[in-house]
Order: sequence, then C-alpha cells, then structure tokens
Amino acid sequence: MTPPLDLMLAWRYFRSKKRHPFIGVISNISVLGVAVGVGALITVLAVMSGFEEDLVNRVVGTYAHSVIEADQPFAPTDSLEEQIRSVTPLILATAPFVDGQALLQTPASSRGSIVRAARFEDESRVSRIAAYLQEGAYPAEGTTQILVGNVLARIMNLKIGSAVQFYSPARKKPSEFTVSGIFHSGMYDYDANLVYLSLGAGQTVFELGDRISGVAVKYRSPADALTFQRKLQAAVGYDRYVRSWRDMNATLFGALKLEKSVMFIILALIVLVACFNIIGTLTLLVMDRTKDIGILKAVGASEGHVVRIFGCVGFLIGASGTVLGLGIGAGLCYALKTFKIVPIPAEIYYFDRLPVNFRWDDAATVAGAALLISLLSALYPAIAAAKLKTSEALRYE
Repeated sequence: MTPPLDLMLAWRYFRSKKRHPFIGVISNISVLGVAVGVGALITVLAVMSGFEEDLVNRVVGTYAHSVIEADQPFAPTDSLEEQIRSVTPLILATAPFVDGQALLQTPASSRGSIVRAARFEDESRVSRIAAYLQEGAYPAEGTTQILVGNVLARIMNLKIGSAVQFYSPARKKPSEFTVSGIFHSGMYDYDANLVYLSLGAGQTVFELGDRISGVAVKYRSPADALTFQRKLQAAVGYDRYVRSWRDMNATLFGALKLEKSVMFIILALIVLVACFNIIGTLTLLVMDRTKDIGILKAVGASEGHVVRIFGCVGFLIGASGTVLGLGIGAGLCYALKTFKIVPIPAEIYYFDRLPVNFRWDDAATVAGAALLISLLSALYPAIAAAKLKTSEALRYE
C-alpha cells in the first residue's frame, strides 16, 4: 500500500456513513469543538492585538518613538543633531525637551504633576499633541502658560485662563502660570498627570539656563525605534542613553504580553478538550471498522499503514475544524471591527468599537497548534487499530 492509498482510505472513512449513526454525530461534534476553539482563540488574540496596537499609538502619540537623555541636563549641539540624523534616513524629526516634576496648586486643590517643556513646532513633529488639543492652544514661547490634560482639569477644576501656582524643586518660590489649553490623549495617566510648558518656561522654572533634559526622536514607524535603538545608542555615545517607547512603558507592555500569552494557553485548552472528542471518535470508528482493519491486514497491510490511515482520519477531523474555525474567527473579527456589537464608551477609550487587529501570523500559529494537537490526539486510537490481530478482527464476521 502506498501513502496516496492510505490517504484515500482515510478520506473514505472520514466521509462514509458509519454503521452506527452515533459515531457520525460524535465526529461532527469533534469538528465543531475544534472550530469553536480555533475561532474563539483567533478572535481573542485579534482583539488583544488591537488593544496593543491602539495602546502603542497612544503612547507614541503623547511621547516620541525614542528619547535621548543623560544623567544630567546638557546643552544641545549641532553635532548631536548630526549624530542622530546619521543613523538612518527613517528618522523624520527631533525635538529638544525639558522634563521634571512639579506641584500645581490652586486655592481649592493641589496635585503633583509630570512636566514636559518643548517648543510647539518641535513637539508637534514628534508627537500628536496638536491633534490631542481639545480646547485652547499650546503654550506660546516667552509666556507663562500651561497646557493640562482634561482629567487634571476636571480634578482641579481648571478652565482656560485659570491661574495655577507652579512649585518647582529648583526654586523656593512658586511661579504663576495661566492655563492656555486642555488636551485629551485617551491615556488616563497622561491626561491626569502630564502638563506642558514652552521650552523657555521649562528651562526657567527648573533653572537650567540653555540646557535641556533630552532630545525626542521620531521615526517613520514605532517599530523602527526598536530596530535602530542600538545603532542610535552607538552614534550618540554611551555618556547618554537611548530609550524607546517600549522601554518607557516596559511594565505596561510586559503585562500586556503576559496577558496575551496566558489567554492563548487558556483558550488553547478549548481546542485540547475538543481533541479529546477526536480520541473518542476514532476509538469508536476503530470499533466500527474492525472488519475492515482485519481485511486490510489480511491482504498485506502493515501496522504502519493502519496507523497512517486512522491518523489521517483524525487529522482530517482536526483540519476540518481548523478551517471552519478560521472562517468563524475571521468573520467575528470583521463583525467586531465593522459593527458596534460591543458598545465602548468613546469618551473614555477614544473609540466606539473594539479595536480588532486580525494578524495572519497569529492565525497561522493557532491553526498550526490545532492541527498538531489533532494529529497527536489521533495517535493512540490509530496505534490501537494497528495492534488488532487479523484473526481477532475477522473472528465474528
């Protein structure tokens, strides 16, 4: 017997009517079980990938793709700009900035905040601050103005034109700033804690003179920041250090990656449970086809041929469920992305439907895992079928 003949017999056993209709029902249940598991796994991974992509967009929307900093503030130089630009043509823009911490105070409340000071024309090239402006304007150079997040404005009851006392660690006396605008990035931590100043105002309140805290770098895409991180580090020297958007949010993205891995394992158990049905289905099929096995072995089929035949039957059950599951998963992803099946409060998440990112590499991983589990599930019944003795298989026929 040749392998094509093994596959032909497997296909015939998979398609043919069984002597006991209940075996056919169990077979269909096995296919549906694998399909549900694969479809659920693909859908969940697509939703989690969508949230991750949206999170990356929000992170790099508020901050640049990479930042170059040092242990102490330093003066920007033309040579540093040339070193940065020499790394790759994919670097689109740079922006010097000052950052620090400060206490904001009004007659009614006070709150600690993270301060970022940069020129608007520079900051708007490396981040999406211009798009995030909800009302008002970015602080103009040469003015004591401040831009606050909408959550911080709500907490401290700030409006355009409100006066704020600004306490810097570098100065004993507070400075008075006026709220020039309110932004909404969609990231609660940023909207509740981050404030913007003009670059000159930041250098003044932190008493830096003409020095800066670092330089923000924007690439063509966030992935480029990870690709060229080491090369950029070597270009600017090791007295400064380069951090990518992932480094600046390592805890957040680490937790998201762990959650995605755990969800994959948990939902893969659905496929595993479905594959136990494959074991039961093939075991019943072996019992149903005992006579056929006896005849095959009587005409010269080896144990290897019998293993391949019933192993292929199990693989066909798993493959049918996997293909059906891929269709279910792709359909659910399209529906979730297109229609408002799951309502999302846009005022909180900045989108009104689930962010779905269907990725073919995730789908291929799920399909490969399902097929491998299906094939392994078929081994025991297939080996049991091969061990049947010809005399025992034909005794009662």
